[in-house]
Amino acid sequence: MQTLPLFDFPEDLSVSPPPAPAVTGDASARQRELGQYMTPMWVAESLVQRHFAELDANDCVFELTCGTGAFLSAIPPHVEALGVEIDPELADIARANSGRRVITGDFRQVKFDLRPSAILGNPRSA
Repeated sequence: MQTLPLFDFPEDLSVSPPPAPAVTGDASARQRELGQYMTPMWVAESLVQRHFAELDANDCVFELTCGTGAFLSAIPPHVEALGVEIDPELADIARANSGRRVITGDFRQVKFDLRPSAILGNPRSA
């Protein structure tokens, strides 16, 4: 059986992404507690371009643990997208970064009024 790589990252990783927006308070303790790991924008853009290029206006994409909204921002503007973030500060940042609707809450308890055709995100890995 042949194993195929899931992702092909650009060979030139020397380009640094812009700094992430500041989160006030004790962000590192809160992020550790919630198991938050922000997806770099360049990663979200690369994954959306490579694996979700066929998205169109008939699609709806959910980002269930959206953090600062990297995937929401990478989804083309003509595609409907919805984010969910448990951390109110990060939800505000995701809204500002993406211009998309972001629900503040636990995605396991949120009632959705849309049906997704794709779910993107960086799952909790802690």
